[in-house]
Amino acid sequence: MNRQLRTKEKIRAAAADLFIRHTVSRVTADEIASYAGMSKKTLYNHFSSKEELESEVFLHFIHDIRLQIGRLAEEDTDFLHKLQNLMRIITHVTGILSDRLIEDLQQNKRELWRMIDEERHISFVEGVTPIFRQGQQQGFIRNNIDIPFVMEMLYQNIRIISDSEFIRSSSRSLSELAPLMLDIFMNGIMEKGK
Repeated sequence: MNRQLRTKEKIRAAAADLFIRHTVSRVTADEIASYAGMSKKTLYNHFSSKEELESEVFLHFIHDIRLQIGRLAEEDTDFLHKLQNLMRIITHVTGILSDRLIEDLQQNKRELWRMIDEERHISFVEGVTPIFRQGQQQGFIRNNIDIPFVMEMLYQNIRIISDSEFIRSSSRSLSELAPLMLDIFMNGIMEKGK
């Protein structure tokens, strides 16, 4: 990796860490540059604006998750193993994204949240569909289940539990809601006794 890319990655990693800890709207470009150990001028040599950096941080995050799910889908293992690992990935991701961060994005960074939502929708459906098709072929998911419909329904459930108002009205955090929702959802589409 050349120096330019290393510097850009260092900035992106610093921003991601600060966004996770303090939320996006509370972090300034000065703080990101300082945390990355460089000048604000260097930061702006790599990113034209803080908004561009924000987008890149979350696109990179989604891309990493997409790669993890893609590798999982390609593994030579059965559906249940893949489902367990998929649940681990989702639990890990929801553990990183605090309720405060979700609320900040939805209330103060609406365009960024819209972009994140579109990207995670595409990544989720494209990545998880092959895993669920395998589950159906192996007899774990009922044959009368329409997989594309299930993917959309599951994604919409993820959207619901990641809504800041829903989280606030719930007695649970996002990191608690995700595995609970997946458990309830999966028990509804699985063959009895599987």
